[in-house]
Amino acid sequence: ALTQLIGGEPRVKLAAVVHNGRFAIESGTITGPGIRANMTGRVADSGAISARAEGALTRTLDLGGASLGAMDFTADITGNTSAPIVALRLADGEFTGGGVIISNLNGAANARLGEAIAGDFSLRGASGKQAFLASGRLQGGEGDFRVVNLVASLGDLRFNSPRLAFGDSGFSAAFDASGPLAGIAGLDRGTLTAKGNIAIGEELNADITGQLANLRSGAVRLDLITFDVDAAGNRATLKARAKGSISAPIDITLNATADRAGDAWSGQAMLDGSVDQLPISTSRAARWQYSPEGWNVDAQLAAFRGRLDARIGMSGDNATADLQLAGVSLRGISRVARITPVNGEVTGSASFSNVAGLATGDFTLAIANANPVGVTADPVSLNFTGNLRNGVFVASATGEGQGFKLAATSREEMIIGDGFDIRPNTTTPLAAQLDLTGRAEQLWALFGPENQSLRGELQANVRVAGTLSRPDLSGGFNVASAAYDHGETGFSLRDITARGEFDETNARITGLTATDGKGGRLTGEGSISWDNDVSGGVKISAVNLRALDRDDRMAIVSGDANVVLDTESIRITGDLTVSQARISIEQPASASIPTLTGIRRINFPDQDEIEAAASSPFQRPVQLDLKVTAPRRIVVFGRGLDTEWAANLRVTGPISDPSINGTATLVRGDLDLAGRRFDFDTGSIELNGPIRSARIDIAAERTADDITASVHVTGTPVEPKFTLESTPSLPQDEVLARVLFGRSAAELTGFEAAQLAAGLAQLAGGNAGFDPIGLVRSATGLDRVSFGAEGGIATVSAGKYIAEDVYVQVGAGGSGGVGAQVEWEPAKELSIISSAQGNGDTKIAVRWKKDY
Repeated sequence: ALTQLIGGEPRVKLAAVVHNGRFAIESGTITGPGIRANMTGRVADSGAISARAEGALTRTLDLGGASLGAMDFTADITGNTSAPIVALRLADGEFTGGGVIISNLNGAANARLGEAIAGDFSLRGASGKQAFLASGRLQGGEGDFRVVNLVASLGDLRFNSPRLAFGDSGFSAAFDASGPLAGIAGLDRGTLTAKGNIAIGEELNADITGQLANLRSGAVRLDLITFDVDAAGNRATLKARAKGSISAPIDITLNATADRAGDAWSGQAMLDGSVDQLPISTSRAARWQYSPEGWNVDAQLAAFRGRLDARIGMSGDNATADLQLAGVSLRGISRVARITPVNGEVTGSASFSNVAGLATGDFTLAIANANPVGVTADPVSLNFTGNLRNGVFVASATGEGQGFKLAATSREEMIIGDGFDIRPNTTTPLAAQLDLTGRAEQLWALFGPENQSLRGELQANVRVAGTLSRPDLSGGFNVASAAYDHGETGFSLRDITARGEFDETNARITGLTATDGKGGRLTGEGSISWDNDVSGGVKISAVNLRALDRDDRMAIVSGDANVVLDTESIRITGDLTVSQARISIEQPASASIPTLTGIRRINFPDQDEIEAAASSPFQRPVQLDLKVTAPRRIVVFGRGLDTEWAANLRVTGPISDPSINGTATLVRGDLDLAGRRFDFDTGSIELNGPIRSARIDIAAERTADDITASVHVTGTPVEPKFTLESTPSLPQDEVLARVLFGRSAAELTGFEAAQLAAGLAQLAGGNAGFDPIGLVRSATGLDRVSFGAEGGIATVSAGKYIAEDVYVQVGAGGSGGVGAQVEWEPAKELSIISSAQGNGDTKIAVRWKKDY
């Protein structure tokens, strides 16, 4: 038993003495491939023991699906040789099993040995941040060994077993387990509930039920897995269901049977369900067999509107496989792979045989009528073939359609092991070539991220030499008449041209030029390397380039930047100058939709809560780190505001929601409040995070006949706060009535009262619920519209900026009849106003103001 435990023959050395005619062992050592121990003390010829052993297990022990790593131990041994009493201490061990690694394993056991074994034990350790504890009682005798009242925990996961028995007759156990799985076996979260009884001896008997709920691990999201195992008299049945998402939403039910004959098993299995709402099922019951000598599976699967036949087996060191694929929908595969949907069909076959280390294999794969969804003309066809002979794998690929043509070949030596152990030899010569002409749309449809598009002419020729571990590439590529669109930002490039050269493990990009279609230009150069992982980048220069072009935000920039592809993201760094920008503070429509409090999302069908890490390097998230300078012409507008700013900013974070740090200073601006303009005197915006959390501080003033009113705008761009004050102090509605109409709120007409209500609503919440004047302005395109009364006679006036610094207003009604006014601002602080009335009155005025 010791020889099996330590993995080899141990060497034992004992030291004994004879004193007064009595024999005693006083010390000893045991050394071997898996153990090292020293013992001191005494074993008298009477059988009395008083000893201590110290040592270590120095090799990993295989426990059948689990393993126990090396660990130190000490043991105090008392009693006598017929029934020794052992106090054992374990330290610094490691246990691995079921995807769980328990490290720093320590424990203690106290037991009386002999014809019967009895004692207690306890263990402790950790798996990551989860503590592991276990305790129970040991019992045994006459070929049986039992653990009674086992209680174990890993974090908050609990395992209880009133009885675990090992012996000559087999194994039996009763158990129950429940608790969270977060931090265990790589799981981010989940719960387990299971209970059952199992007995394995001459017959198999079992009754096990359980479920796993809300499992999360990276992109894997399994909402529920249920299982039910029943076995009696060496016949077992398994019923299981899995629902959730792996690379796509799944809902699959499995029913299987198993029959045991000695060490051999055989049975059948039926699968039914859906993957991404596409049906998948076994066309007939799959048959399988397993024994220590080998295994085989014969199955037929209907999936993605096609069929897969598979016969796979292994006996000893020999392996065979035969696969047939017929009429499988490429659209279904593209949906599962989470790439842009592509129509088409896939058909193919593969065979493999490895007998006595002589491996052969063949495969063919044909993709027919492939096209992006919505396109039917000139479909793409692709054909792949390969064969394995004499340890060499040769493959080729051809394709054409949609202006696309592909030709590729490769030759690689393989390392042939036993069974299915076959892999490329990374140190032997590699030979491959690729010639490609066509459109970039087809490649982007397969590998590009959604909400972005790339189209244009593409040519590439690549020759590969060297080895697989160190390939040596040569050749080049050209991109012409290409266009790129980024839907999230509105960023667009047109007339893209680029050239590149392959050099061993990288591609140099030269001659990159593009325009934005609106007068902006971009140039660049760089390199992409794939020595270990895909990395590299492009250095670009922009001149009047529209980096943002959306309805709510626009920016024209010039300067130098670097686009760097690293293992985590695509990083954009640089120093840019903004020559013009427009940013709206209006909330999107979704922001005004009312929400119900107390409602919590559980899950949404067919939607992942945890985004999968992008498989393509070019699908990695875009991160910004930009220094942005704007001397002026950053226009912030919306909710009556129309302002111009200068700014010095640092933009960092994801492109979809960047963090902006810095200060913007007001150049000029005004607030249109119910048809009246408040000119801003001072203003600043402090930014320290997303633009929606910027802090606004702007002040404006307007003088009426008998009061001076001031508006103070504070808060954030998405929740600005408008405060209206006056000298002398009056309520807000009274101040606004006098500013808008020149008289008290109690003297207003019904229409004027509606205007006043709209103005107060704008002050209170940033938007007017009903703004009649605003509706008229929107319908006519005028900048300002006003209705009122003078001397009992209705008045109306309308105005519009006919140039950036010239404002014209025409009015009718009141004592003056029809009149007109022209306001010209030849300089920032100077205005010249000329007016004429229908009654013959004319005047000209010069207005000057200065900020101190």
